[in-house]
Amino acid sequence: MSDHRYLVTAASVALASADEQDRSPAEDPATGAVITIVGMQAREARELALAAEAVGLVVHPLAFGSPLANAALAAHGGSVRLPLAIVAGRYSLQRPGLAAVLECIEVLHGTRQTLPAGCVALASTTEPA
Repeated sequence: MSDHRYLVTAASVALASADEQDRSPAEDPATGAVITIVGMQAREARELALAAEAVGLVVHPLAFGSPLANAALAAHGGSVRLPLAIVAGRYSLQRPGLAAVLECIEVLHGTRQTLPAGCVALASTTEPA
């Protein structure tokens, strides 16, 4: 049995699976903890989604080609390993474990100072207030 690794480049975003939904969810008002996952066809993505939901996080699939997916792809330099997890629309991680996702949430809540290794901040798409 082979271990499948998914490598996505900017040129291959059109190959997304048709069952992914193109949503750009807002933060969960109670926790700010919305995890958006690009590449739900990957076994690792499904495992991450189940683990995140088990600890009470809101999980949404996201299709390639959406503005948020494109921002995450760009933040990682144009190529990524799937799944790509986007935390609260602010941070992106390639092939993350649940612990790394939770560390990003701690940064959002101010209970942690540093982002986990491999985590990148997404460029802001909104104007400052």
